[in-house]
Amino acid sequence: MSYPYLGTFCYRTTVEQFREERDSHFMPYIIISYGTTYPNDPSPGQIRAWRTSFESLQKTVEELPDSYNGLTLLFEYSLPTMWPSQEGFETHHGCRPDVILLSREHVIVIEYKDMALIPGTRNYDFCVRKARKYRQRIQRFHDSSCGMHKHAILVETQGSGYRSHQYKVEVCTDDRLGEILTDILGDCPQPLPDPEKWIHSTYSDRKKTDRVR
Repeated sequence: MSYPYLGTFCYRTTVEQFREERDSHFMPYIIISYGTTYPNDPSPGQIRAWRTSFESLQKTVEELPDSYNGLTLLFEYSLPTMWPSQEGFETHHGCRPDVILLSREHVIVIEYKDMALIPGTRNYDFCVRKARKYRQRIQRFHDSSCGMHKHAILVETQGSGYRSHQYKVEVCTDDRLGEILTDILGDCPQPLPDPEKWIHSTYSDRKKTDRVR
């Protein structure tokens, strides 16, 4: 059994480079990259979501100090979709966090939703649990993340001034994402020394050995 999508992504950059990125380059690049990496073309809804997350994240990185410049950003990084069986891991191009931010000590999953998320509703709980699922898969199976702190953030691109914490997931409107990142990473986070090793990590089940972070 083969697992062709593990370690694949559609766009990689640093915070410093992303500050200077332009929509006119980012959008064609990620659309083409998706089409050559995965078996299906992106839907119109997916393309709109990329534009929304691009615009939102660019506003956030402008707020971050220059000490964040060397941190790695990954868009559409593939994760296992199922718990491992005796045959190994199953992966699918549908299990992809919107963005992953990497420093030496932290893995931060950022999931965007271009809608108003109302606490207590079924949709709110679904979105929070989805973000948590991505963090759990990295925590339990991604070997190169062993010993790193794992976080999940659900970002609403409509509204303002909201921040909460549900099911071990930070939930916020995008105007407060920068605040959460600096709370997690501090003033001077160190870049991940070898992003390639993290990206092309091996996978194993660390259920009993790496549950504290």
